[in-house]
Amino acid sequence: MRKTILDVLPEKTVEVGDCLEWTGYVNGKTPATSVGGIGISVRALIAKRLGWPIEGKLVTNKCANHLCVKPEHLVLMTKSQFHSHVSKHMVDQQALT
Repeated sequence: MRKTILDVLPEKTVEVGDCLEWTGYVNGKTPATSVGGIGISVRALIAKRLGWPIEGKLVTNKCANHLCVKPEHLVLMTKSQFHSHVSKHMVDQQALT
């Protein structure tokens, strides 16, 4: 039987605080894997496997840990929502310095 992304998570992640950090391939800042020779986002695979309607949406995480793939931390966003989300985190990070 072929393993799904949810089956592989324990093998390819480590717990860091409340997050599950992907230890496999990373494309830029995005945890990725190969499916049939095509690179794909691990977060998108997880969301699809969970039955989320991902068409036209981005799958990101609410914890702002680029390597986190914990299903409970994943959220669906439009591109506009994602850009607002990223901008907010950039402002929050600058306030800390």
